[in-house]
Amino acid sequence: MSEDGRLKDLFDRAVELPDEDVDAFVARECADDDALAAELRELLQIDAKQTSLLDKPLEPLAPPTGIAAQLAAGMSFAERYTVLREVGRGGMGAVYAVRDERTQRQRALKVMLPGLAAQAELRARFQREATIAAHVDSEHIAEVMDAGVDEATGAPFIVLELLTGESLAALVERDGACSSADALTYLGQTTSALTRAHAAGVVHRDLKPANLFLTRR
Repeated sequence: MSEDGRLKDLFDRAVELPDEDVDAFVARECADDDALAAELRELLQIDAKQTSLLDKPLEPLAPPTGIAAQLAAGMSFAERYTVLREVGRGGMGAVYAVRDERTQRQRALKVMLPGLAAQAELRARFQREATIAAHVDSEHIAEVMDAGVDEATGAPFIVLELLTGESLAALVERDGACSSADALTYLGQTTSALTRAHAAGVVHRDLKPANLFLTRR
C-alpha cells in the first residue's frame, strides 16, 4: 500500500473510534513512522475542528431552517462572503461567485442544496471530503480556501479559488468534438487529478464533461 493509501486507511479507521481511543490507535499503528503519525494527527485535528462546527446542525433531522433554494446577489454569507452571482448548479450543491470581504478577492462558494443539507449523512460526507480535498496537492484541482457551516442558515459550504474559463461540455457544444491531441491533454490532466484525489480518499462521484473546467493558469 502506498503512503497516501496507508494514511487514508488509518484516517478512515481512526475517525470511527471513540475520542479516548484515538491516541492509542495512532501510537500503535504508526509506531514505526513518526512522520506518518504527525500527518495523521494533523488530519484528525482538522477533521475534529470541522466536525465540531457540524455538531449543532447535525442534531435535528429536519432541514436547517435558513437555507434558501438560491442565494441572492448582494447577500452576506458566513459573515465573510458577499454573493455576486450563481455560476453553476450540480447534484450536490450550487456554486456562486462571491467576494471575500477580508481579502477583496473573488472566490467560488459551493453550498449544499437544501434537500441534501437535511440529511445528516450527506452533510457529514460533504464536510469530510472538503477537509481531505484541502490536502490534495494538484495543479489540476481547484484549491480549497475555506470550509464550514454558515451559522445563520446551517448550510455546509466550501470556498474554492474562482477559475476563469469554461467547462469541457460548453466547449464541445460550441465548437464540436475536440482534436485527438486536446482530448489526450484533457484526459491526462484529469487522470493526474483523480490519482491524487483517490490517494487522499476523495471520490468525485459525478465525473462528466460539465464538471471538467478548462482554464489557463
